[in-house]
Amino acid sequence: MGSMTWAAVGLLLLVPASACAADGALPSGWDRTLKRAAALPIHVMRSGIFESLPWQQVGPGVRRQVAFSDRLTLVRLEIRGAKGRTHDLSHWHPHDQITHLLEGEAEVVVGTKARRIGAGATYVCQSGVPHSLRPISDTIELVEAFTPVRDDFRGGPAVEPGPSAAARPLGPNEVRAFVYEWFSLFDRNASVGEFLPHLAERGLWVQFPERTLRSKADFTDWYAGVLANIESATHELSSCDVEPNGTRARVTVRVLWRARTRTGQSIALRVRQNWLVSRSSATGRLVIHSYRVTVL
Repeated sequence: MGSMTWAAVGLLLLVPASACAADGALPSGWDRTLKRAAALPIHVMRSGIFESLPWQQVGPGVRRQVAFSDRLTLVRLEIRGAKGRTHDLSHWHPHDQITHLLEGEAEVVVGTKARRIGAGATYVCQSGVPHSLRPISDTIELVEAFTPVRDDFRGGPAVEPGPSAAARPLGPNEVRAFVYEWFSLFDRNASVGEFLPHLAERGLWVQFPERTLRSKADFTDWYAGVLANIESATHELSSCDVEPNGTRARVTVRVLWRARTRTGQSIALRVRQNWLVSRSSATGRLVIHSYRVTVL
């Protein structure tokens, strides 16, 4: 295909020169297009947008900066010490997403397609399509955009919301993000200290097939047994239904749990989990009040 010469028209449009008249006049219809374009606002964003944004510490070695408009969310994400662990295990959300890898290498899965990518690569995830990213290099840096706005990224982990946030109603996306964060802790064998802030201080009730837990101390003891017996595990969510009711929400999760024991045994179970979560009155963060696991 041959090269094409372009004529610059104002600040917004490039028109093929071949479409213009000999005297440079615009082709029929382009004057109306220009008038409509001239009416659109132009918002100038300085190149150092991320320089003034606070970092949100998402997890060990993982931090992000987040910018919002009325329709878009722009995120800069850094993962240090990333090699061999999975970031954001297979999940989905109602937002369209475009991700551009600035540094590092990763394996990306979108739907049923997997590909190894490097710096400069861009991929698209449509609304509702499961996807994941597994770092191959030790350092990952990327920029991603979401539409509509990711309200669950507002007031992220670096911001201590305090008691005043406890009255803010829960949204489905915020609850789903909490659910995926919980499972990601299991999938990377996180320390028990990373789990405990997700559990209610009082009235806790967690029922696993092998044991019922009623306190953080019970969870600590149970999780020590998990680490002693399970070498690795993954949780593949097939559904996550959320029913918000003010500052509380009921959650129904269906998940495939795959594990390998320290004796080499492989385990695979499909389970349904029923949760009750709410905002902590002390911090405004989500916590689990009840959690029942049923083997299907």
